Amino acid sequence: MKVMDLIQYLCNRVEAVYFANRFPPTGPDDCVVVTIFGGGPPDRNIRRPSFQVMVRSKHPAQAEQKAGEFLDMLHQKRGFQIGSEQVILCNAQNSAPLYAGTDENGRSFYSVNFSILLEVD
Repeated sequence: MKVMDLIQYLCNRVEAVYFANRFPPTGPDDCVVVTIFGGGPPDRNIRRPSFQVMVRSKHPAQAEQKAGEFLDMLHQKRGFQIGSEQVILCNAQNSAPLYAGTDENGRSFYSVNFSILLEVD
């Protein structure tokens, strides 16, 4: 699974300004970063990547609400495509958006983390 394919999937469903892997220094106050992590070990026909959606906003309640949109949309979602990859199942790793702090500009961060089962051809 490629991060830009995942961002394309998400941006067609949740309106936001997206970035891959890190927040740019000059990015807008309200934006989202998507990062893919290694996840669990693969099997012959299954891969198990994980990913994080980190939401930043000048307003903490808005960041938490936006992170909740991703949680509601993706938890226990089955049978869909991300790019050319077939997703068997996507599960949230946490029950609510996680507060991840505030930066030097007073912007709040909330994250949601997911595990995915991908079918390998």
